[in-house]
Amino acid sequence: MSRLKFFVLIVSILMSCGKSDEPYTIEMKDGVNYIHNHSSVWGDEPKVALEFVKEIGDHESDDENYYFFRPADIARDADGNYYVSESGTSCIKVFEPGGKYKMTIGRRGQGPGEISSAGRIDISAEGNIYVVDAGNYRIQVFSPNGKDLGSIRLFPWPMSFCLLSTGEMVFRKVFLTPKPSDDQIGWARIIDPSGNTLKDFVKPNDIDNELLKFAKRSFNLAVDSEDNIYVAFPPLNRVDKYDSKGNIIFKTDRPLKYKAGAKIKIKVKRGDQIRVIDDINLVSDYIEVDYKDRVWVFSYARKLKDFEDVTDPNEELYYSRYEFHIFDKNGIFLGKIPVEVFCYKFRIFGDRLYFIDTYEDMCIYEYKIVEK
Repeated sequence: MSRLKFFVLIVSILMSCGKSDEPYTIEMKDGVNYIHNHSSVWGDEPKVALEFVKEIGDHESDDENYYFFRPADIARDADGNYYVSESGTSCIKVFEPGGKYKMTIGRRGQGPGEISSAGRIDISAEGNIYVVDAGNYRIQVFSPNGKDLGSIRLFPWPMSFCLLSTGEMVFRKVFLTPKPSDDQIGWARIIDPSGNTLKDFVKPNDIDNELLKFAKRSFNLAVDSEDNIYVAFPPLNRVDKYDSKGNIIFKTDRPLKYKAGAKIKIKVKRGDQIRVIDDINLVSDYIEVDYKDRVWVFSYARKLKDFEDVTDPNEELYYSRYEFHIFDKNGIFLGKIPVEVFCYKFRIFGDRLYFIDTYEDMCIYEYKIVEK
């Protein structure tokens, strides 16, 4: 063996010995820990699964109380009662743990105790019901028995919110006409029970793509048992964790089979017409935290179809394949499980996961999180 070949062999061995087999590495940048996940801790065998329990809502029922008109969200209280907000009727339907209808709260309108387009719903530690009243730019509050407890008028409009155990609230702000100065303030806000601002945080994303301007300020929120706040960004391969005061704890990513936020061209079929449009690869949508403080992110398993990859003009715009990406509370990527239901909006309460079908069957599917 020549000296050159021997030298190359030794260098190769040393380099391979120096490689880390750890599934993740941590980088400190500007005082913030960035967790780069290279592989999943679980490997090819996920440690959790979803087991179907029941369907909530029935289009075949003769009782209109079991018929949902565009269910927007679901919540559960400490006794296991279900609360379903309906954007179509602007009311909240309440069901007992076994699924029996209990009562309806609220009605369409702009006055006290009325709702105009019900959205996100949450239950406080006292059992009070908080629901986004999008049409009236507020969050409406009801007692456990449905009595009007007033409302919290908010501007900017609260797209999504989460209650903290302290009675404080964190929500994503939505400006109809955002200004550059708004970017410097932050696009999430923590408020006290009276609606007073405590902190603005979450700065817009630096995306070099003007196709979807909303994506720069788009994210979804979830909180864990200790009031830590998790933020998932649809166009980015990133999940951020903040404490209950809005201070950053870490930023984490996961291995993907495609480039997040990349500009692509796709074919869209509308009737007999085929159009080619510009778009970007999105990564995820909703985010929730389970009873073990594991973070579940509804994610796209593959990128949108590139124009060059589409050979059949009748193919759908998206791959109909999604999966949950699951992290532990420290930002370590545990693994993924496939999503069998075509519903991207979901909630988790304890060991139960709920898919919310707003537009197709207009029902809610309950699954149990099973440890393997």
